[in-house]
Amino acid sequence: GQLVCSESAKNLDKEQIKRYNLAINEAALRYNISPYLLLGIFKVESNFGRNMVSQTNDHGPMQINQWWFRRLNISRKTVRSPEGAMVVAAKILDYAREEQGKGKCWWSAYHSVTPMYRRIYEANVLKALREMGFRANCSSEFLNSYLDALEVTAQLRVDAGAILASHNPE
Repeated sequence: GQLVCSESAKNLDKEQIKRYNLAINEAALRYNISPYLLLGIFKVESNFGRNMVSQTNDHGPMQINQWWFRRLNISRKTVRSPEGAMVVAAKILDYAREEQGKGKCWWSAYHSVTPMYRRIYEANVLKALREMGFRANCSSEFLNSYLDALEVTAQLRVDAGAILASHNPE
């Protein structure tokens, strides 16, 4: 959604980048979600920002809608930390994958179940991934799971921190 308070990645210091890096990897591994997908969504939802509230009442860097608070028994405070935001986002993506199956761009249900809004979101996330140097489309298997992501990278763990740092010039 439209951000009321915009704090871009330029405001992330080295410590916060390390926290996000760890949080992305841990949440991705825990829910078998692609860390690249979490990065793409992080870029789209808040431009690698922190603790925002949108006009549609979405919270934190991953813009978790308040609808999820009751369903997951969490608070606004939970989704404001890197760790909480990434775990909740990964859990929502896990639900989306369960409900949608591993069809093309199943992950766009993170944003909406309405086809028109999903297509717009798909385009935005894929564009964000391309801007980060990933060749991605709705058929890209590396977006399906943590294990699929590992198959396409030489690294054992994705260094989200390096990507965040490259978008966070000193």
